[in-house]
Amino acid sequence: MLRKFVLGTGALALGLGLAAGSGTGLAGATRIPVQLSGAVTCTTAVSVKFSPKLSNDGSAAEVLTLKARFSACTGAGATSGGVTLTGGSLVATTSSFATNCGAVLDGGSLPSFSGNVKWKGTGGPIAPSTVTVKGLTNLYSSSADTLTAYVGSTAVASGSFADQHLSFGAMSSNKDAYKITSTCGSPGIGSLKFGASGGTVSVGA
Repeated sequence: MLRKFVLGTGALALGLGLAAGSGTGLAGATRIPVQLSGAVTCTTAVSVKFSPKLSNDGSAAEVLTLKARFSACTGAGATSGGVTLTGGSLVATTSSFATNCGAVLDGGSLPSFSGNVKWKGTGGPIAPSTVTVKGLTNLYSSSADTLTAYVGSTAVASGSFADQHLSFGAMSSNKDAYKITSTCGSPGIGSLKFGASGGTVSVGA
């Protein structure tokens, strides 16, 4: 009788071990990111970083990095499969090209940026977007003492909102435009920031 009791106890312990292992596997399962599509509008703030610093001295080889933060997103395309979009971040860069302060601040179109948008939300993960940003321009107006950023067509190649476009509203610089332009001589412009007064971006088919 003692021998049978010991074997029975061992079988019980083994059964509990299998159950525990099965529970761990379920808890560790990852959810497939939802791929969103449709109309969405978000508030946004944008920055453009220059490497090396942008100056008046000749035409240096520059690499530009565009960053944008999205928040307070609403619209029919903001929800799917129990997931709700709340915001995200865009990071995109240009290839190296020769330019200077005058060319960048006087309304000339900058090269295309290539990068990704990482979306965030509630209820589960959201698939990121691969994007190309075209037609970014910065225009300084001495009469109004303003520096305004205009972002052209931003095409989504893949991921969430694939085959759609991001349309940015015109955004004023966060700092006084005259102070920005005065740094072109020295020490140079490291970055420009826009949207403190309230920028927007819309996603549409």
